[in-house]
Amino acid sequence: MIETKESFIKYVNDLLDNFRDYKSGLDFSLKYSQLFNDKILSLTKDCPDNLTIAAIGGLCRMELTPYSDIDIVFISNSVDEHKEYISKTIQLLWDTGISVSHSVRSFKQIFEFAENDLPSFTQLLEMRYISGSQPVYLKFIDNIKIILNSEFKKKLLDEFITDIEKRHSLFGKSPLLIEPNIKNSRGGMRDLHSAAWIYYLLKNELPVLDKYDTAVNHFLLNAVNSNSISTAEARSILDAYDYMIKIRSGLHIINSNARDRLDFQAQINLARYLNTDSTNIDEASQELMQKYFDAALHISSLLDYFVKEAIETIHPCETFNEYQLDEDFLLCGKFIKCNKKGNLNLVQILKAFNYQHQYLAVLSNELEKKIKDSLEYFDGTEISDPEVKRLFKKFFQSPDDFSDTLMLMHRLGVLGFLIPEFASLKFFYQPNAYHIYTTDEHTLYAIKNVFKLELDNSTLGEIFRKYENKELLILGILFHDIAKPISHSGHEIIGSQISENVMQRFDYEEEKIEIVSFLVENHLLMEQTAFRRNLNDANILNSFRSKFRNLQELDFLYLLTYADLSAVNPSLWTSWKSSLLNELYTKTKEMIVNAISAEELLSPEIEKFDFSKYPIDRGDYFEHIRQINDVNYLYTFSEEEIAAHISEIKKGQVLSILHNNLDDFTQVTIITRDEKGLLSKICGSISISDCNIHDASIFTRKDGIIIDTFKITDFITHKPLTEEHFEILAENITRVLLQNYDLNKAFEEHREKWKRLDNQKKTSIDIEIKFENHPNYSIIDIHAADRIGLLYLITKKLTELGLIIYFAKIGTKLNGAFDSFYVLDSEFRKIPETRYDELKKEISDALSNFEKAFSSR
Repeated sequence: MIETKESFIKYVNDLLDNFRDYKSGLDFSLKYSQLFNDKILSLTKDCPDNLTIAAIGGLCRMELTPYSDIDIVFISNSVDEHKEYISKTIQLLWDTGISVSHSVRSFKQIFEFAENDLPSFTQLLEMRYISGSQPVYLKFIDNIKIILNSEFKKKLLDEFITDIEKRHSLFGKSPLLIEPNIKNSRGGMRDLHSAAWIYYLLKNELPVLDKYDTAVNHFLLNAVNSNSISTAEARSILDAYDYMIKIRSGLHIINSNARDRLDFQAQINLARYLNTDSTNIDEASQELMQKYFDAALHISSLLDYFVKEAIETIHPCETFNEYQLDEDFLLCGKFIKCNKKGNLNLVQILKAFNYQHQYLAVLSNELEKKIKDSLEYFDGTEISDPEVKRLFKKFFQSPDDFSDTLMLMHRLGVLGFLIPEFASLKFFYQPNAYHIYTTDEHTLYAIKNVFKLELDNSTLGEIFRKYENKELLILGILFHDIAKPISHSGHEIIGSQISENVMQRFDYEEEKIEIVSFLVENHLLMEQTAFRRNLNDANILNSFRSKFRNLQELDFLYLLTYADLSAVNPSLWTSWKSSLLNELYTKTKEMIVNAISAEELLSPEIEKFDFSKYPIDRGDYFEHIRQINDVNYLYTFSEEEIAAHISEIKKGQVLSILHNNLDDFTQVTIITRDEKGLLSKICGSISISDCNIHDASIFTRKDGIIIDTFKITDFITHKPLTEEHFEILAENITRVLLQNYDLNKAFEEHREKWKRLDNQKKTSIDIEIKFENHPNYSIIDIHAADRIGLLYLITKKLTELGLIIYFAKIGTKLNGAFDSFYVLDSEFRKIPETRYDELKKEISDALSNFEKAFSSR
């Protein structure tokens, strides 16, 4: 027997040290739980006769993981008389090294919790006796059973389902999240617990658990014996849960805490910890997640099964009229049921899904099983049936949202059978912070999101409602990432070819195939143009406009771009990005509808300036426009802003700094005389003021006066600057530009602070540098890890390389920066291609050194 705190803790640590020797996560968890259970039992043998000590939570289930809560409950009909013993016992347990959480329950609280406190009542559904009075414990259990055998059970089931939905909304509704919460996301461990609780409620039972086996074994054995699930299904679910327990235990050990989020860094660390012999940690990490996705789907499906059983109990089929839909299917309440004996053919399966969509119904558990069983006997020739092709097309011709039906078809394997190329997306993911779903899940959520535009009042909503037949748009979304498992680079081109092949198999007309192929091949074009290019550049607009034969193609590409971005990561769809895409769409639409060029669209209407609103002289205005000599200026700034620029220039000040707060940014404009490296100095000044730069517009007058405007946010809050913060920024800009302040020294000092503050673990990003030809400039696209001060480093390096920056578009995707620069060399010429390799190396080396210095701790 373990006598001291030190020896007990040593025994615990020895067990943790040997974790990797356990092939089964549940075997380790059982051993770990027994250690704590036996210690609690040995310390509470003096429990009074009318008091019971029971385990709840992970200790009750004998499924503890390191650092998870150890929960016990004291049960008595006379709680007050045991306060001293309870307090003494809790102190004793803590003194022994058991960080226990406890609650005290009386008999009358059973009914109070059932009525008003579902989480507390749920704990009572799984309890296991440890010590004290067994008669008290058994009487307490009998009182709980009274509730389970009453009509109140339906209310509890309904609340359970609502509680599950709330948890999924909070921690993730998809079992295919790339960075899941192992416990609480859909498909996580809590879903299995919820399935068990629903099962016991449905059966009017409470589990009789002991310390010699885990609760999951008890639950699955009972579910098999009651014919709720098959032995094979139970085996798959047990393996899935065993894997979840294993990676949760490993995660707790490597983190030395109870954190359950399996983020990218944790995946790498866990893969390294569990695979000590692996030479390729990236592959080991991806294999770990592939197994996680498979396990999460099994657990999620189990919960879905019992939720349906609960719904049928709450709303029995007998209380509804039955509607015979055809000779094989009937509608009973919310459920589509099948009265056909034996297996279904593919036509019948597609009819079932069409009925589900048409009646907003749910496929019964028996029908889902029949569909999965039937698929096992198909050989692939079924797809050539003309009726199969007709029914497949019918889904995509529906004006109503059928994304849930597509998701279920995918889960059951039907979508992958119809389109084997889509089946290859299953569990495929890119380990970066840009995506939050696997590629198959992202695609289906993109379809769901585009249908939500039906009720949206934006321009996107108006465009979506304009088209009654959205078949080609939805097919474009379905296929847009289908080639990613083949190659991420160029997946849009390969994907367009795949879409053509699939649509030809389903006998689509050539014209429809061309439109979908166009959408897939160009699905990145609109965001790349809007986020990385100057939208007041006639050459850019003309090039973009030339891609479209008609307005429908533009409309569909705009909708696809929205669907894609909104389903990647909720934080990516910002009002700023929305406005950029809308600006590009609006200008291109005007060019298409009015059959005009970008030059005609952007032709400056200088005379339209409203002089009655602003106290500036006409002569000063026209002279200012002549000095700027860039039509982009008139489209970048409002009349009010132009008037402010003229007013500041007329004052003759050496330096003017203007600012105003927008919804998402603070816009700062600097007006001063140009000099070599000026842009770099301004960017550095902004960086040492703890600000992030999101956009830069650069204009230089013929007389050497520059008007540079930046959209910035606070580095810490990611919000517009406060007035106090702006004053600090203005002071730093003034010191750097006018007082010979040592910017390099200040930058290095601030970088040390940023390294301490920016402690988020970020996935690595490969540096990419590309050149694009333009009639008037050389465009340099740079992709690198987003760090505060990055723009200062880049502009400084470009200046050192003798390049003049005329325009900059700053874009970010979470921890990645996508910056584009319009440049000329010191002779005001475009960069010759012979210099590309040299410049790439110089810029890449500078960025690599910057990232190393930033990342070093």
